Amino acid sequence: MRTISTKPVLLAALSACDKAWSAQGLQALLHEVHVRLLEVRVKFPLLEFAGHHFAKLLPVKEHVPFCKGIATRGTEGGNVLIGILLQEGLDKRYNASLEQAAAFIAQGNAWYVCDIIGERVWGVALLRYPGKTLQALQDLSRHPAPLVIRSLGAGMHYAVKKGLPAAEVKTVLELLLSLRGSKNQEVKQGIGWAAKTCARFHPGIIEDFRQQIEAPETPAWFRKKIQIGLERNRYATREKSTVGTE
Repeated sequence: MRTISTKPVLLAALSACDKAWSAQGLQALLHEVHVRLLEVRVKFPLLEFAGHHFAKLLPVKEHVPFCKGIATRGTEGGNVLIGILLQEGLDKRYNASLEQAAAFIAQGNAWYVCDIIGERVWGVALLRYPGKTLQALQDLSRHPAPLVIRSLGAGMHYAVKKGLPAAEVKTVLELLLSLRGSKNQEVKQGIGWAAKTCARFHPGIIEDFRQQIEAPETPAWFRKKIQIGLERNRYATREKSTVGTE
């Protein structure tokens, strides 16, 4: 399989896509995107660059039809493009972007769909608009599709890793604790991922919630994820301390 690993090669592919859009419209563009970007190996950062490019190229009214066309092709990389275009809509079409993200994740029916889109939509929304996004994620935590709930974990993991303030991390952990009783494996994986990240980057907050974490109703898998995160924090702290004394 051909690989695109440099920006000059990517730009050449994007140029061909632009020409198809200008000459023949959306369906021609979707064909070129599929052939030139999604049937080859492209690193995710380059696909994100392409997603921002298409967000600027296309009129806003074509963003969702473009995403739907990409989704029907069922490629893993296509979810990066979808995530970026929906992310681009957060500033002016916040509610619609979140609703569309949930719809694409539910219909995608694969773990990588929810993780890829979840990080790029829920995660970025949390960083930009933490207050209203935390409420939105609370509402989405009752979504009928388990993969949508898993995707919340991916988004929360991303936001915490990228510097979500401690006050918001506390609310994130409260939401994660409210989902600890789930028996669904997909939900457990997403929630556990985010819990581990909270512990890794905010061990002090974990201590604030120690009573709830150690409560009988907290399953062993959740406590294990917290423990792994704390161990990673201790390891990283020890490594920094060692470097500082050399």
